[in-house]
This record gives sequence, C-alpha cells and structure tokens, in this order.
Amino acid sequence: MKNKLVALILSVIMVFSVMAPALATTVVYHTSSSMAVSDEDSASTTIMSAVAVGSKIYALYGNGDMTAQDAASGEETVIGNVAAAVVLMPEELFELDGKLYGFNVQSGEWYLLVDEQGTFVQQKQDVTLDTSLFAFDEGEYSSYLQFKSVFGMDGWLYYAGISYAEIYSMRSGRINLETGEGKEFTTKAIKELVPYQDGMLLALIYDDSAMYSGSISTESLSQNAQLMVFDPQKDAAVSQVEITSETSMGGYGVAGLCAGDKGVFYRDGARVKGMDMATGTSRISAYTGGSTYDGMNARAFYADGYYAYYSYEGLSCLMLDSESLLDGVLTIYGEMGGDSHKSFVKNHPEIPVDITTNSSSDLESLTQAMVSGDQTLDVLELYTTYMPVDRLIQKGYCLDLSEYTEITSRVEQMYPQFVDAITVDGKLYGVPINAYGTTFGVNMELWAELGLTEDDLPTSVCGLLEFISNWSYDYGDEYSEVQLFEFNQIGDLLFSLILQQYMTYTAYTGEDLRFDTPEFREVMEAFEAIDFSELESASGEDDEQIYYYMQDSLFTMSQTVGMFYGNMRMNNIQALPLPLLDGQDAVITTLLSVMIINPKSSRIDEAVKYVVNYLDNLDKNSANITLFPDHNEPLEADHYQSSVKSCNEAIEKTKAQLENADAENKAELEDQLTNLQNELELIESNRYDASPEMLQDYRENLAPLLVAQGQNALYSAESAAVTEVNQLLLKYLDGAITLDQMIKDFDQRIKMMELEAQ
Repeated sequence: MKNKLVALILSVIMVFSVMAPALATTVVYHTSSSMAVSDEDSASTTIMSAVAVGSKIYALYGNGDMTAQDAASGEETVIGNVAAAVVLMPEELFELDGKLYGFNVQSGEWYLLVDEQGTFVQQKQDVTLDTSLFAFDEGEYSSYLQFKSVFGMDGWLYYAGISYAEIYSMRSGRINLETGEGKEFTTKAIKELVPYQDGMLLALIYDDSAMYSGSISTESLSQNAQLMVFDPQKDAAVSQVEITSETSMGGYGVAGLCAGDKGVFYRDGARVKGMDMATGTSRISAYTGGSTYDGMNARAFYADGYYAYYSYEGLSCLMLDSESLLDGVLTIYGEMGGDSHKSFVKNHPEIPVDITTNSSSDLESLTQAMVSGDQTLDVLELYTTYMPVDRLIQKGYCLDLSEYTEITSRVEQMYPQFVDAITVDGKLYGVPINAYGTTFGVNMELWAELGLTEDDLPTSVCGLLEFISNWSYDYGDEYSEVQLFEFNQIGDLLFSLILQQYMTYTAYTGEDLRFDTPEFREVMEAFEAIDFSELESASGEDDEQIYYYMQDSLFTMSQTVGMFYGNMRMNNIQALPLPLLDGQDAVITTLLSVMIINPKSSRIDEAVKYVVNYLDNLDKNSANITLFPDHNEPLEADHYQSSVKSCNEAIEKTKAQLENADAENKAELEDQLTNLQNELELIESNRYDASPEMLQDYRENLAPLLVAQGQNALYSAESAAVTEVNQLLLKYLDGAITLDQMIKDFDQRIKMMELEAQ
C-alpha cells in the first residue's frame, strides 16, 4: 500500500510539477459523418469494410449501403444496398480479377457485388465458403475472427485476423473459391497479409499477444516487426526484412500493410512508410496527421497511388510520395491526435502535418528541438504548471502573437485569468486551449440523510478536516454504512491535496513558495488531529479504494470542474471549492494547456493557420465552454434527439398495438408502454451535457475560482530532487519526523531548487 501512496504523492507533485495548386491533393480526408448514405443512425455512418478496385474505392456501411468514390477526388455516391434482398447481408468485401465481391461471415454465402463495368449487381455465388475457420464456440454463443486482412488472389480468399475466444490468438489462412474448402496457415504471428508478386504474399509478422494478456514489457516493446515474402502454397517464408520503428511502441505500432504499383507501404505510428524490399530501407511516404496510436486498429489498402485506411472514425486517403513532402512538414509537439487537431488535417489537406514522438519536457530538450534536428518543432502544446512556459517566453522561444489579429480576436473573448498566464508586458505569447480543475465535492443526497443542510457545509479545508476528525463520534455509529470518501486510505491523499492547494494559493497571492507559514501550520494542525486509523478500520472494506460508481461516498477528492460530459457526471455530487482557512479566497487548482509557436520555425504562416483552426474547433464539451464566458448555449447530449425519436416511435407503435390487443396480451403491452414512458422520462432528464443551470453554476460559482499557476521550483525540479522531497514527505507520514522537521527540511530543499533553476 505504501508503495502505491509514494506513486500517488509523486504524481501530484509531478503533474502539477502558400502552396502550388497541384499539391492540394496531398491528403484527401473523409469522416464517416460526411458520407452520402441514406439514414442518420450510427449504422449508416459506420464502415464495415472497404476495398479498392483500381482507382475506385468501395465502402460498405452498417445499414447495407454500398458507396463508390475516386481516391483522388473523394466524391462519393451510393450505388446500392446489399441488405435489401437477403437475410444475412455480406459483411466483408474483397477484390478479385477486377470485380468486387462480398461474403457473410456466419453463413459463408458470397456475392458478386460490382462487375467489370462497375455496375452494382449483387449475384449470389453457387459455392458456400467454409467460414467455420472464422467461428469460435464459447458455449452459449460464438465469437468471430476480427479481420485485419481480407483479399482475393488466384482463385483464393485470403484472410488474417485475431480471435479473442478464451485466449488471444492470431489466425490466418485461405479458402478455395471453387470448392469453398479452407485451411489455416501454420506460420506463426502473421498480423496482416496482402497480395504481392508472382503468386507470393507479403506478411506482417509480429506477435502482439503480450499487449492483450497483460504481460507487455520493455523487452517486448524493443522487438521489431518483420516483413515476410510468404509462399502460400508452401505455407513458408521466402525472405524477410526487419522493420525498425521510430516509435516507443516497437512492433506494436507497425500496422496497415499494403502493396501496389508504387511499392510496399505500412504505417509506423502516425507516418506511412515506403519499404524497399531489396535493401530493407524505408522512407516517409505520407503523414497521417494523427497520433502514434490512431492506426493500430485501422485496416489499410492501396488505391491507385493512395494509401487508404478506415476505422470507426471513417475513411482516409493519403497521396503517397507527394512532392509536397520535399518541403517538410508542420510538426506539432504535445498533441494527442484529438478532434481539434483532426479538424486541421481535414480542413487543410494542402499542409502535411505530423505529431512528434518527442516527449521531453525540460527546458534544454525543448529549446534544442526548436532550433535543430530533423524534426524542428513548429507548434507546441504545453501545460503552464509543470512545463517551462515562463522560461521559454523569457528566452525568446515563443512567438509574439499580438499582431496576428486572427488569433487575438479569438483570445480576447476568453477569461482574463487564462490569457494573463500567457501574456507578458502586454504581449501575447500563446493561446489557452484547455483548462480544467479538480476540487472537493459533496453528495448532497447523503448530506441531507445526515440531517444536514447546505448551510452546514464546511466553509474551509480546515472546517472539512474538523468534520472528518469528528466523523466517528458524531455519525460513525448511526451511519456506519456511509463511506466518507471514494478512497478508504484517505490520510496520505488528503495530505497531498493540502500541499497542492497550498501551492496554488501561494501562486494566486504571488507569495514565494514557503511552508513555514501560519496558514500552512494551521491546516496541518487540523490534519494531525484526525485519527485516520480509526476511520480506515471503521470502513470495514478490504479494498484500498472505492470508486464512486461502485459505492456512493459522502465526499469526493476529485470533483472535475470544466468538463461537461454526461457520462462523467456524478449524480447528486456538488462541487465544494474551499479556501484553506476561513476568510481566505477559495481557489481551484487548474491545469491550463496553452499553445505556442516557435519563432524560429520556417512554417510560421502554416503554424498560425493551425492555431486559428484549433481555436475554432475546441472541444465542445470542455474548452469551448470553459475558456469563454459568453459561450452559454446549452449543449444537448449527442444522442438525445435520436433517442427521443426512437423512444417516441416505440411508444406510438405500442399504443397502436394496445388498441387492437386481446385481454391476454393487453397487460403485457401496458407494462411495455409504462417502461417506454419511463425510459422517455430518463432520456429527458439526461438531455443536456451542459444544461442552462450547469452553465450558470460554472459561470457564477466555479470559473472565478480557477487558478492556473506557472511552473514553480518544485514542479521544475529534476527527478532526483523530486524523489528526495517525496522521501521527506513519506517520513513525515510514517511518523519518523515531526511536522516542524518536515517543514524546515521542505523549505530548505525548495530554496536549493530555486537556486539550481536560476
């Protein structure tokens, strides 16, 4: 337990510690929501399978719609629906001899869907395929292979995929399309298969089972994937070359194999690489613009000089080996590939963009990466608290954005405390892009069950500590079933939160970070008055922690402020921001993320476009609300309208059935109607992710308290110094040293860190 608390305390300290027109087709990006499909439900926007026949890309959607589009133009049309005339519709597409086919995994029935002239035909084939190779009996139900590769070649249907039945396993093989008979390959660790040359296949070889069995290790991450020329007749390798990954994921991050007239290609993290099979050397052939992990579950195929891939997010096409790559790439640091970033990839296909794998966050590493190397950082996303934003500004590594009216006109609409964090001497050196905080929370329903009202709530951290100290005596016997916090072992965590809030308050007041103060001592005296052993033994729980979704607690230590997601909302939990002491201002420790532009970048115009696009596409459930005081339009849950429509249709259908129901079925239909009406009420009660009342509460009671501090000496310290501080704090928590000694030694270490940082 103590080792876990060491990590918890350490984590608190560390975390809060113009282009030619010909190049415009560099990237063609689509999302499933923009597809020309017939319905609005999720099935109509989910691609089940996609494949290229020459320069034409065919996609099959969950509702059976089949679409066709050119890889270069992206213009898409619906050509038919494969579900209209069959019971079990085709689910997987494959190309063979210039025609498009599809098969159903369960039945083995397969169809010619598009003939040589590109006409949608849907003709059932005489032979039934032995798809038992894809099915796995798990008792009450069967599971099916999750395909990574499906294609036709020389009269065979080839496949590779993953089974999750009982244990994770990689399966591959082929089915004779004349007889329907199939056979698995015995070659191990075939991750993906694609057609190659002279009857041979290319196999991506890598055993990634460790990731799914929980045994992933540094050693396994260091293993590289292999590209194997594979003879399907002999079920054996002809030759193979090693793929050296540029990511920290090793072979795990290599996926999306495809081959065509331009060569062999695969995805290495966020980059598409071209491989010279003769020499084993690789080159960057395209940038996906995504994160390292985006492509791990995507399926890829070659489409007439384009690298195409699809997932639940939709279909994307990238021109391979475009001339625009010669001009370099806009490089982003700190981005995780979220929707705001993806919108830039979609809106600016003429600008290649890459997310760097560089994860260094100290001043020296960042400044070096901003002026040298093969991948100079152009735009950086940084956290003001534990990254050296202030010092980057001081040393001239942040572009003055004050003259870029397209940026300032947007930033001027934000809360001043966030803009001030990135403004020096009236000049704007970056833009806030997200802010969220954490504070205490209270379950008002449980609070009322104790016979208490809102007027009885603690008004300071000291008051909360006093309530905790008296809990066993005042309420422990009568309300023994009430869990005080979501964690059982609360002492060490409360201590770390006190440290966190104290540091935030000193930043708010502008005072030097010192712990030998009357305020800190008063809070710590209240902390020491609590008998934590009594509270922990009274809980009667064996688990070290209880999360709110398992059992409601009276208080929470981690009430999130600034995120408006319905699925994150804790019912009956009210934020309880508290000052340390009565008479002080309450503050909420806030993690502020900002975006800066490297003034030494050779792509400043592109970087400015990136920043502007990002600001125009901030997350609608968080930053777009949190940062802007005038963004007060209530936010409906994504599926509210469709859920209401579906439920109302079911209600009307049930009412119609009731009108003609006999006595035997009437009671059942009445119960069904009642359940549907209750369901509609529940849907209505969860209509908003951000209701008018939530927005008002945030504007009036929470936003004014959000404090985004800069990087202090403790947050900027080297890991060895942080470890020393952590050991000091643990000595205090273990009772090995007194509060006085801890405060004295803590301040001495802080002073040393400040000197070292100069």
